[in-house]
This record gives sequence, C-alpha cells and structure tokens, in this order.
Amino acid sequence: MNEFISMGGYALYVWGAAGMTALLVAGEVLALRSRTKAIVRQHQRALRRERHPTDGIGGRNGKNGKNGKDGHEGKA
Repeated sequence: MNEFISMGGYALYVWGAAGMTALLVAGEVLALRSRTKAIVRQHQRALRRERHPTDGIGGRNGKNGKNGKDGHEGKA
C-alpha cells in the first residue's frame, strides 16, 4: 500500500494532478447546478408573467391601473 501511495517517487505530481482534477470537476458541477437553478428561476418568472400580464401602467390585470396602488383615485 505504501508503494502505491508513493507512486514510484512521483506521488506529489500524481496526487497533485488527481486532486486538482477532482477540485475542478467539483467546481464545474457546482457552477452547472447554479446556472441550472438560475435558468429554472428565469423560466418560472416568464411563466408567471405570461399568466399574469401587467396592463403596462404598473398594475396587474388592471387592478392598480391609473388609480394608484390601492385602487382609489388620488388627489389630482
């Protein structure tokens, strides 16, 4: 077992390369997971916008149209 670990004198190079490869693969997996979650969130927001389009003034479905946030007319 000791011979396997020492790799015939090349242990530092071999285990360093193996460790760096493992580190980079783990980093890529984490980055991919993060990008996937961001894309899923983006698609969910797009679906919500499709289901509840705004009226172009700031409210949803005309509820908050020209009368303000609470639906009451303001002092103009």
